[in-house]
Amino acid sequence: MLFAHIPCAIIPKFLRLQAKIGRNNTIAVKEKKVQPVTELLRSRTEPVRNYELVVIYRPELVKEKLDAGLDHIAKLVAEKGGSIASTEPWGKRKLAYPIKHQTEGIYFLVKFSAVSSLTKKINNDLRLSEDVLRHLIICPGK
Repeated sequence: MLFAHIPCAIIPKFLRLQAKIGRNNTIAVKEKKVQPVTELLRSRTEPVRNYELVVIYRPELVKEKLDAGLDHIAKLVAEKGGSIASTEPWGKRKLAYPIKHQTEGIYFLVKFSAVSSLTKKINNDLRLSEDVLRHLIICPGK
């Protein structure tokens, strides 16, 4: 037992927070393992989660433009170490209300798994794209 012979009042406050006082006024102190900050940051990893992305493209786009948009999303996911599980075309559908003066849109559902920081990058890219009317990324487990 470390500090077994020292009364509790003499032990510094920062050690008292880590100390456990026994029944017979004996004290046991846990020693902290000290690691460099760079090692702690290196060991911290983001969890990989499953996501679903629904993208609504302009109705007048040709198939090549649609494929290029989906390839861009696939490339972003692959760069960050994620993977695309499936891409489902939902086809051309009528919108519930006009978006950017359009009453129809071409829907796609993309299921992928990646780290959460990737969703911000995808959101920014799709928001800036003129071919995308609307998009939404959700985490289906939540």
